[in-house]
Amino acid sequence: MKRTVALMLCFAMLFGVFAFGPLSLNSSAAPLFKDTFDYASFSGNGIYDSTKIWESEYEITNSDTDFGYFDGIAPTLAGGVASFSDGYGLRFNWQNISGFTFNSSKTYTLTFDVRVTDFGDDLPLGSITSWNREIYFAVGGYYNQIEFRSGNYDNQLGIRAGDKTDTYTKGGWTNDLTTYLKDTVYNCTVQWTPSAKTIVSTVKNGNTVIAQGARTSDLYADYNKYTRSFVWRCEDGGFQLDNVKFTDGSNTYTQQFATGAMTSGGIWGIEDVQKADATAPTLSNGVLKFVEKNSVRFNWTNVGGAGDFDQASTYVFKFDAKVTDKGDGSAWGGSSNTRALYVGFGGWYNLIEIPTSSDTVKIGSNTATFTDATYLNKTLHVEIRWTGNDISAKIIDDSGNQLISGDRNSTSFSDMTAENAAMTYLVLRCEDGAVEIDNFEFDVQGNDPIKTSPLNISGNQQAIYECEIDFNGEGNVNVKLGGNSLAYISADEMKVAGKGIGKSVSRTFGVGTYKLKAVVNPAQTMVSAWLTGPNGEVVQRGFYNLLGENTVYAYATTGNDVRNIKVTLENVTLNDYTIQTTEPVYTGYNAKVYNLISSFDDAQTTRNFAWTALSSYINGGAMQVKYRAEGTSAWTYVDAVKVDKLASTVESQQTYYVEEDYYKCDLTNLSANTTYEYKVGKKGSTDETNDWSKVYTFTTAPEEIDEFTFIALGDTQGLSWDGTNTSTKGFMYAKAAYDEAFQDVDNVAFMLHTGDVVERGWRQDYWNYYFKSVADYSPSTPMFTAIGNHDTQCNPDHHFYFDYHYNHPNNGGAAALDSSITANITNQYVLNTVNNPDELIYSFDYGNAHFIVLNTGAYNYDNDHLLLEAQREWLINDLKANANAKWKIILLHEPVYHRAGGIEDRPWLNTVIEGYGVDLVIQGHSHLVTRTYPMKNGQIVTKTNPDNILKGVGTVYTTIGSTTLNHDGANDTAHVEEIYGMSTPILSQPAYTYITVKGDKLEVTTKQVDGLVLDSFNIGDNNPVPPEVQDNGNLAKYKPYTTSGIYSNESGTPYPDENGMTMTDGIVADKLASYDNSSFAGFNKQTDAYKNNGYASITVDLGEKYSLNKLVARVSTATETNVGAGVRTIGNVDFYVSDDGASWKKAGSAVPALSENNTNATLELSTPVAGRYIQYRFTSDANWMMVSEVEAYGEAYVEPDVMKGDINGNEEIDAVDYAMLKRAYYGIYSVDVKVGDINGNEEIDSVDYSMLKRAYYGIYQIQ
Repeated sequence: MKRTVALMLCFAMLFGVFAFGPLSLNSSAAPLFKDTFDYASFSGNGIYDSTKIWESEYEITNSDTDFGYFDGIAPTLAGGVASFSDGYGLRFNWQNISGFTFNSSKTYTLTFDVRVTDFGDDLPLGSITSWNREIYFAVGGYYNQIEFRSGNYDNQLGIRAGDKTDTYTKGGWTNDLTTYLKDTVYNCTVQWTPSAKTIVSTVKNGNTVIAQGARTSDLYADYNKYTRSFVWRCEDGGFQLDNVKFTDGSNTYTQQFATGAMTSGGIWGIEDVQKADATAPTLSNGVLKFVEKNSVRFNWTNVGGAGDFDQASTYVFKFDAKVTDKGDGSAWGGSSNTRALYVGFGGWYNLIEIPTSSDTVKIGSNTATFTDATYLNKTLHVEIRWTGNDISAKIIDDSGNQLISGDRNSTSFSDMTAENAAMTYLVLRCEDGAVEIDNFEFDVQGNDPIKTSPLNISGNQQAIYECEIDFNGEGNVNVKLGGNSLAYISADEMKVAGKGIGKSVSRTFGVGTYKLKAVVNPAQTMVSAWLTGPNGEVVQRGFYNLLGENTVYAYATTGNDVRNIKVTLENVTLNDYTIQTTEPVYTGYNAKVYNLISSFDDAQTTRNFAWTALSSYINGGAMQVKYRAEGTSAWTYVDAVKVDKLASTVESQQTYYVEEDYYKCDLTNLSANTTYEYKVGKKGSTDETNDWSKVYTFTTAPEEIDEFTFIALGDTQGLSWDGTNTSTKGFMYAKAAYDEAFQDVDNVAFMLHTGDVVERGWRQDYWNYYFKSVADYSPSTPMFTAIGNHDTQCNPDHHFYFDYHYNHPNNGGAAALDSSITANITNQYVLNTVNNPDELIYSFDYGNAHFIVLNTGAYNYDNDHLLLEAQREWLINDLKANANAKWKIILLHEPVYHRAGGIEDRPWLNTVIEGYGVDLVIQGHSHLVTRTYPMKNGQIVTKTNPDNILKGVGTVYTTIGSTTLNHDGANDTAHVEEIYGMSTPILSQPAYTYITVKGDKLEVTTKQVDGLVLDSFNIGDNNPVPPEVQDNGNLAKYKPYTTSGIYSNESGTPYPDENGMTMTDGIVADKLASYDNSSFAGFNKQTDAYKNNGYASITVDLGEKYSLNKLVARVSTATETNVGAGVRTIGNVDFYVSDDGASWKKAGSAVPALSENNTNATLELSTPVAGRYIQYRFTSDANWMMVSEVEAYGEAYVEPDVMKGDINGNEEIDAVDYAMLKRAYYGIYSVDVKVGDINGNEEIDSVDYSMLKRAYYGIYQIQ
């Protein structure tokens, strides 16, 4: 049974892009605050104003409005949403909208979107115990309509909409949290019908109604102090509001909280100290317009993320100013107060002055002369920088010319005491004339600050640490956990969790805003960190041995900054698991016959078994398997085959060695979806106690498999049973991994092993230890294993145990190896796999998935390379033969892409794997959990959405870690750039992986036995389309193809199309044809194929039939000056299409133009042609024809409707149709059966033309 694991770790989902309905979150986070004044009104401090549409829910002295929450703070605006937290309230005064008046005959509808971002701590707001709701929405702030509560109060929790009535059965509280989810957008509708005295409220998640109810009151019949406004309030936790829409059926008002601050909330206010008679400017077309006596204060300390004043930080204010009227020179409260624009802290510390009475502009003590042509009605870009005691400013024009700069210095500027509040806000004032302000920005930039954020994590918790990093391309940013880097970014290097990014040259994702998320778990002494770059690229890394670190330090230089730090604590509950330190002891029959495992050739109809028996027990006899369907009585007996052992002159002298025999037995002609009983025993014996095993069972696969799950482990490689350190590795850890995997996963279809089963392949006792670790499962659950380099270790005078112990499908073996290549192999361990190939290279199917197992050799670089090259043709042919399999998965030992360089890098078959559409490669060898980005043709396809990968964009390679005590450290040594995620099992715990294959999705999860998720991702048909693959619709891209007439070099390799991918890889050659340019394929007129056919060709299989309207061949043209002897313009390209790849119809021809550059032979069809296969045929006067790419464009093919009986195609039934059909019956004319089969028996017969004749005379109607 599957256990529920209470482990709140979903690492793969911790970082991603929000995609929740219409609610929009802006991921750009340059400054802390930005205001483009694109909202409806601006009313200073938030003092009640009968003209305002929006205001905070705060105390109002007017006795007519003495209700609601009196200390409400207006929500903040960032990223296009209004964000609420504890104590934030917002009032919407709908009656102040122009054009809206109350009419009792109308129906008023308010819609809005909400998303709860924080469930809070369930503590009430203030003294009212029921005020613990994340969302409270009410008419006038008094009559509740919609409420969200994750905690509990008087058995009221979940979501509430109105009250429950006969009509609205979903009204009232839902009283459960299954439909109330955090970070989920809910669409709310409130419909007020005064004539019915009723308000109906509805809450939806997508199209699903979560809650719906109505409330009725006499107050709802009229316009009053309640119904004139709507209120949103947050009493606990936090939520976001967006897309407010209000309509009375005739008029509509929308508010999407575009950008900028709300009209109150303590960020903007009217200047009320130095200028008590100041008034607020107006807002028009997204511009803040000042006239005489308009003055505002920007309270920077109220900006979220600004933090407390830090003398080492730089506070930056930017805005655009345009003086539109020089005024008349009259002063406001003093002879010098004639400035069109005055800027100063507190309205006291003058900084920028643009007067109307003269042309002398001042910044600090510096002056400059501005003429009307310089500044009147011109946009001026203002920047103010304040660090400690120093303030500097400059004004730049639209052309980038600096018009004036200056500075001021005073100890008062760093005095933030209550007596000197002036530095807590910046004043913008107009004393005469008029000025416009727009695009206001505020930011706090680190100038070598060290910001600390103590995590204070208890033993049963983990911390989710999040922050944003602004990197400007200079200096560096380093976010550290104690002595370890969570994220480090500089101009030429980037690290995540202390691990460098890049292959040979370090790199970054460039300038912009990065997002860091880290899971810090001291209880397991580990951390995983995700860094998302400005373009959405993601890197994940992990390390362990935290040594109790619990403080994060953020250090930034040269104007970079780390901000918006957020820490969330989560409880962690670990699995209970058992490490069986005592080696299992076999007794009775199992002490003589053991190591029983199974596999299959065909999952529905076969089972293959292998086992070991003591030679002294068998004593030269034979063995059998007897089996029967469960519930039947008669046994069927099948003889086992004794394996021919290699002669060993060494092992028999070892103390651990005992003489053993090895057996294999295949059961065939089984029935699908049937449970069988079986026993293993001595042939001919009737002694069920001493000569036959207990009854085991297995179940064959059903005919139709919609979904299945298999498990995968790797690198068990023990030296003993109870190894306690990395030098004495123990198989007891493998047993713990198998035990946890089978408890975690229901109905395991089969097991995979990535190799390195044992530490030394020639040690008989190591193999016996291993099979004890899996003995509870292997007799009933099939197992497939790839050979690892440790498993190959066997000298000529040793036994090759891998071959003895497994009974894999034998559809590869020696036939999978090119003997002309393996003849050059010299390494003894690699030769062991060549000389004993039967269990090492094979493939099998399960459901809609095709699995391939390869032999990666013995960790000998040159010989392993030869070995894999020898498997190339077999791999290509196997993939071609199984091209229609929905999922293609490869199992191998040594990784194709590894975390380190040198001997670890072995991408020798990657272009075959990626070119033929393999979805997933499961790897071992490296005792780490790693994963690549999707790869195609040796290149990263995309770094966006790495945990939700679109099927078909590329191949993902995952290394699944070790199931022994020995784990590789995730150190900082030349990690390849292709690796997206990296972590290592911690606290010496074994890991296991389970993979679920569904119709449209493949889900991969790697765990430790304590439940810690080390990696999780999926590949699916419906996952987001990465921007990199949203191409121009080329149907041929990445599709398989064959060639004819391609030149082969001396080794027989297609030249230079060695990987069989160049023609459809989407890469067009960037230069003229040359023989060493791998973007081309070289076809030659002197090949036998060209001579026989009269052309060279490329045939592409699109996988299904398409309606094609454009075909392109990108070829090399040449003039006399082109490079390469014999390379000339291709004379002609003919395009053919076919449904079956055998019968071809010509679609047309194209002649490439003579050119110094590569060109296209393009055929555009006014009438589309249909086909699955496309053949591009090339002819030339010269020997060489260089082709870079072939392409195809069109749409999905739709079978055309046919009119039965309309043989001649004139869209009517006439005498000619009858005559033609009759001739078709007698075999003298060919008719499409779909048109001529009138009676529906799928053939043309005499009844058909008889019925057609009757139809012509109107006495029968064709259906």
